[in-house]
Amino acid sequence: MNKRELIENLKRIENVSTTTNANVVYITTFLYECTAIIDCNEVLFSEFITSPRGENCLQIFCSDGGGIIVTPNDFVFNVEQDEFVRIDNLPPMCSIREMSVGFDTYRRNPNPTKNFDKDLGLFYLHYYIMKSALSKGFNVEFIAELYDIGLKNGFLLDKNETSELFKELGTAQPEIVNQLAQMWNGYCPESHLYGKTVRMRLNSYDFFESEQTGLQIAVLRGVQAIILNFRGEGKFRTTPSYADEIENGEMLSPQNSDNPPFNYPTTIFGNSKEIEDYIKSVR
Repeated sequence: MNKRELIENLKRIENVSTTTNANVVYITTFLYECTAIIDCNEVLFSEFITSPRGENCLQIFCSDGGGIIVTPNDFVFNVEQDEFVRIDNLPPMCSIREMSVGFDTYRRNPNPTKNFDKDLGLFYLHYYIMKSALSKGFNVEFIAELYDIGLKNGFLLDKNETSELFKELGTAQPEIVNQLAQMWNGYCPESHLYGKTVRMRLNSYDFFESEQTGLQIAVLRGVQAIILNFRGEGKFRTTPSYADEIENGEMLSPQNSDNPPFNYPTTIFGNSKEIEDYIKSVR
């Protein structure tokens, strides 16, 4: 497909931006720091479709029979299984958000049935979804965690005889490159740890939510920025409002109460390591 034609079609999708390198198009949506990589030499054609919510979307068809759907706030991709283990209930398509939310539930209990064969199938369901996302050029940061789950639960019996995907990726975890100040600056503290600057946007529950990680902060203006112990769902307000535009020296604090203001008795983090360890516990 002609690169210029594809880019012009993508411009008609709300919240989507593109960059190019030769005949390769990099597609990014507004709500994710997640990029799809499309080689125009492999694109047969694209067509506009309407989502169940009435959004204008673009479906891109590739010569290998796969492709992606670009929506204003997500990507949808086809899921393939091409290894020895076969899964009967593998979805034909999945979105980046569905993959993330589904794995967030799975990581808490990777052995829900206590039946090895069924739990092995569930492991490979997540494996094939992540592998398919990676083949479309998406970054899947929690693939290393899936690898660890496979080893701990006997789904991968030998580190030297794992599937081809794990052999390629290894078990490298994202490297922490920054420390966190006790005073919040309005940006996502979790992303800052890994050297990224990610904005936090007001969601429908009146929390500020990271556009990348879903981390949520409840703000007591001028006093505390309370990091909640559960992640958001990406349900942002229609009119954007960002924390970095209103922050006023709030101190980062943990959630220690189920009721607003979510921090009683008043407690603040003492140092960067405390914040880091708390964020790792947020699900």
